[in-house]
Amino acid sequence: MDTNASALQPRPAWATADGHITVNGPDTASAVSGDAAPGADQEPGRLSQQHSLDRTLAVETVYRFAFSFGERDRQVLTDCFTHDVVFESNIGGNLPVGPFEGRQDLVDWLTGYWPRQTDQRRHFVTNTLVDDLTDESATVTTMLTLAGSENGAMRLITAGFYRCELRKEEDGAWRIAHFCAGYDASY
Repeated sequence: MDTNASALQPRPAWATADGHITVNGPDTASAVSGDAAPGADQEPGRLSQQHSLDRTLAVETVYRFAFSFGERDRQVLTDCFTHDVVFESNIGGNLPVGPFEGRQDLVDWLTGYWPRQTDQRRHFVTNTLVDDLTDESATVTTMLTLAGSENGAMRLITAGFYRCELRKEEDGAWRIAHFCAGYDASY
């Protein structure tokens, strides 16, 4: 086996090396932007309830994407994206896919896979990080494990990451405005 990192496909840490993801150090209460100034109902150094709620709702949007894509729920899938969403992906740091711009074009492209997929897909998103959270935007980065089940057997299809820049829209919903998906192997 050749252990030369340049010969490995994908290269170890290709997503970070190619600038697709960045992992920041842990947040501290005093380092979080977008919080209201401490007042009578908020102690200095404590995260606001709104900040915690926004963090949770932004992450849930990514989870809803994963569920709706696997369950082939076009309406919920569509609602996860802003009207001007940009989606791009890369397979192993060697094969760029996209970009796809606009909600309708993206959803058409994503759902175009459904007739060709005879298995039940599951997008397991784990190790979720939220960075750059403000009152109106957030970046959610997750690990991805993509599995498929068919004829009573489950198989691993690929692994990778999702990096989603979300925007809080006028209706208060967090939606994905920019989606970068990285896959370690083709799907």
